[in-house]
Amino acid sequence: MRHRGIACAVCNFQRKKCPQDCILEPYFPQDHPQQFQNAHNLFGVKNMLKTLQNLDDQEKKDEAMRNMIYEANVRAKDPVGGCYRIVLELEKQIKMAKRELACSILITRMLY
Repeated sequence: MRHRGIACAVCNFQRKKCPQDCILEPYFPQDHPQQFQNAHNLFGVKNMLKTLQNLDDQEKKDEAMRNMIYEANVRAKDPVGGCYRIVLELEKQIKMAKRELACSILITRMLY
């Protein structure tokens, strides 16, 4: 919850007073400037606002912002691979798990 007079990370970055009804404040509180910077670098404030304005349901807005923030933070850590590298790693783990399962099934069938 924001204290009066303290701008959120977005308004602080833009050097403006943070209005009481600031739409981005819940996602970028003043103590998370790097999180905002990552999202700003990847999406830009205008696109984040446009995304929020195009969604009616608050739950969808929250989910959209969670995803954008996650993707932006991952991209900041891995500028080349981003989320795609995570997907590749998960696919690799799934493939390995399927192989292990197939081996376990084969061994079980041989024993019984």
